[in-house]
Amino acid sequence: MGNEVNQSTAAATARELMTQKDTIENQIKESEQVLIAQGVGMHEPLVDSEGFPRADIDLMALNSHFIL
Repeated sequence: MGNEVNQSTAAATARELMTQKDTIENQIKESEQVLIAQGVGMHEPLVDSEGFPRADIDLMALNSHFIL
């Protein structure tokens, strides 16, 4: 009987973790779409070679998305 409880607890924990994983993956996809809409992706810098914010990106739009 104890083994059945452990298995059901493990299964419930696995389902919860899979739900959390799906949520995180959806947040990453949403963030990537926001970046792509601004003309950058996940690997491009948001600053120029001198460290200043790029003029071709609406950093306030990005800021409001990622702060919330």
